[in-house]
Amino acid sequence: MTKTTALASRFDTLELVPMRDFEAGAIASIQTLITTIGSGQLSRRQTERLRRATDTLSDVVGDIERVVTHGENIARASATLARDVEELAAEIDEFQTKRAENAVRRVEAAERAKHVGEAARQELRVRTLTATVQAEDLQAQLDARRAARAQAEERAAQERITIQQRTDRTRATRDARAAVLREKHEHEATRIVQDVQIGAVPADAAHPYHAYAACVYLAARVDDGLTTDAAISRTRDAVLRLMLGVEVAPETIARYHEAYVELKARATSAARHRDTTDLFAAAEAFAGGVQ
Repeated sequence: MTKTTALASRFDTLELVPMRDFEAGAIASIQTLITTIGSGQLSRRQTERLRRATDTLSDVVGDIERVVTHGENIARASATLARDVEELAAEIDEFQTKRAENAVRRVEAAERAKHVGEAARQELRVRTLTATVQAEDLQAQLDARRAARAQAEERAAQERITIQQRTDRTRATRDARAAVLREKHEHEATRIVQDVQIGAVPADAAHPYHAYAACVYLAARVDDGLTTDAAISRTRDAVLRLMLGVEVAPETIARYHEAYVELKARATSAARHRDTTDLFAAAEAFAGGVQ
């Protein structure tokens, strides 16, 4: 490394040594030659000698030029060599640096290899503990969700039971009221049918069901030919359904009464042509009870 650097330094400081004596003599000879030629005093013999000398000088100059060119080539080659040496030195330094780094890495790897087993076991224990803790947390979350779901289902079931009990109580109350109301209406329907049987069929708003009951009763007797008991049963059921339904309007009461009058006339006419004592008695009763 030191020798290479020293060699590069020698090439860097290399200088060409000037030939001062040769340069001075050449300058003097050229000046003398120019003066002699300019004076016109050269003889043929001198001219021939000058020509030969000039040819020789031309050869010498050519040799000098070639020497100079070769020296320049050597200088350039030396510079190139110096650069190559510097690059080689840099590469050598880089190589040695990398080798040193690799050596350090090998030492570090060897040290890590000594502890890699224990480190792996420690890491495995840490991972095992972490997984255990996570599993316990997850199980706790699942248990909490299941407990919350069970409580929600229990509350929902209790609410359903409460709603069902409330509904049952409401239904029981409604059924009880309906039963009481139905019983009341049944008594009223029976009384209305009894009024119809004796011919009492008012058509005012205070008696909204009498005309309807009379129509049903006469239709059962005249059109369907039912017995008195069957006609009474049908009429009572029909009146009861009407009572439990919508309210009867006054115009509806009037229409029922008109229909009752028509049916009564038919019943009276039928009683005159049939020799049925029971039907004739019913027609006579209706004829005497028109309001």
